Order: sequence, then structure tokens, then C-alpha cells
Amino acid sequence: MDETILIIGASGLIGSSLFEHFSKKYSVVGTYNAHSFNKLIHLDLLNKDELEKILKNVKPEVILLPAALTNVDYCEKEKNECRKQNIIAPLTLINSIKNSSVKLVYYSTDYVFDGKNGPYSEEDNPHPLNEYGKSKLETEINIKQNLTKFLILRTTVVYGWEHLGKNFVYSLIKNLKSGQTIRVPKDQIGTPTYVENIAEATLELIKSDMHGIYNIAGPQLVDRHSLALIVAEVFDLNKSLILPIKTSELHQLAPRPLSAGLKINKLLKSIKVKMLSPREALQQMKQNPKENI
Repeated sequence: MDETILIIGASGLIGSSLFEHFSKKYSVVGTYNAHSFNKLIHLDLLNKDELEKILKNVKPEVILLPAALTNVDYCEKEKNECRKQNIIAPLTLINSIKNSSVKLVYYSTDYVFDGKNGPYSEEDNPHPLNEYGKSKLETEINIKQNLTKFLILRTTVVYGWEHLGKNFVYSLIKNLKSGQTIRVPKDQIGTPTYVENIAEATLELIKSDMHGIYNIAGPQLVDRHSLALIVAEVFDLNKSLILPIKTSELHQLAPRPLSAGLKINKLLKSIKVKMLSPREALQQMKQNPKENI
């Protein structure tokens, strides 16, 4: 394939998986902002001149945008920074490509919903509870208002191996191995998503020239505590270190959607992809370790 793909935010969990998968089939250029790895080039999306230079040099047909400020409590505390990174930065890109033929693939979240009636379909009306969810929804709206060629891919509770080691499952394995007791909410229900599946599904959606909003999520509805127990079982770790609690006991700054998660009927009807359950994905992770933890 002769298309060139630009991945903005290729050093994060989703971005690094996209970089690995797409590099097998396309000419790929990946960018980083704060954390560099592999053969990435620097890009601060808020720097319009830097962005325009990269767009001119790379000439991408498709741009994947997983880059975001994803620390939910930090977004709640630092509203201006959240707005800058999750609304203004993507809008800089949107404005730079809106008169071109470039297709934008944007990664959003089930946090655009309030978590009262999950799991949610693509047709359900968003109603975010926190600043992070609000910022992601505003960018979804900006994309729909300014672009005709786009994919908005909503996902949730993403996990897998990553060199930054920030996702829930990675951190859990690391902490359990070191003998730490971990408090995990039993009332946050979602559809945990294996990062490799996100890359695979994105690849198929692009190859099939799909447009619009798609949910990319795991097939199983599970609460965080149950997920933690599955992790411990698969990796032969001490389950007694995992303590079930209510979300309210964590005293988190940002409110969390409790009955959340995403339905994937539309995705499975549109492309051929096998979305793995947590147990299936964790077994794959165990068989194919990418990081030393």
C-alpha cells in the first residue's frame, strides 16, 4: 500500500500499538510530545508552524490522533490545561486539514457518557460527568462540524504492554508482583479493551474506508475488581492483595461513570475482527511479554 499514515501521539499506549501494526502495511510517521521512543519525530500540536511543516513534509492520506491528556483527575483540577491539550490542540489540526482530502481518525472515550445506562451504542446521547469527558466530546463535535472524512473511535479501559507503564492492568501486575495491597472499585462497570485489538480494528476500518463514529471495545461487561481478579489468576499473582471498595471510597477529584462500557455491534457488522475478552487478551499478554516488569 502506498498511503502514508501520520500517527500523532505514537509514544502512548494506543499510539505505540498503532505504530507497530500500521508499520507492517503502510509508510508510517509517528510523533511524540513528552515521551520519545523508536523513530518518532517531535510535534507539539499547539505549535501551528511545527504542525504545518510536518504535514507538508509527510503529506499523509490518513492521520491517526490518539494523543490526549488522559489523566482524568488532573483534567478536573487543571481545566485550562485540559482544554488546551484536548480541545485547542486537536482543533489546530482540524483547521489545518479541513480543506484537504486527509482523513482524520480520532480516539475518544466512553467518558462522553454519564454511566447511568451503559453499555452505550454509537447512537446514544452523550452526557459527560467530568472535564475529561467534556473535552473529548467537544473535539468530537468540532470534527463533525469541520470535516467530512473522519472516524471517531470511542474506546474504554484500554490495557496492554506499554513502555510508559501507565494503564490499569500493567500497573496492577507490577504492584501485585511487588506484594502491594491494591484497592480496586467493584462498582465501576465497563468493557475493558485490549490495545492490540484497537490497532487491528482501526486497520480494518481504514482498509474498508469506513466513516463516522465506531465503538472499539472489549466484548465483555466487567467491573474493575473482577478484572483485577482475572489478571491475578492469569499471571499467577496473589488475589488476596486485591481489596474491593466503592468508587466513593477513593475520593477521586473527578466523578466517574459507573455503569459505562460500549456496545460493539456496529463494529462487528462492519469489519472482520476478533475482540478478545479480558481472559483471552491477558493470556495473550502472558505468552507474548513486551516489557520487563
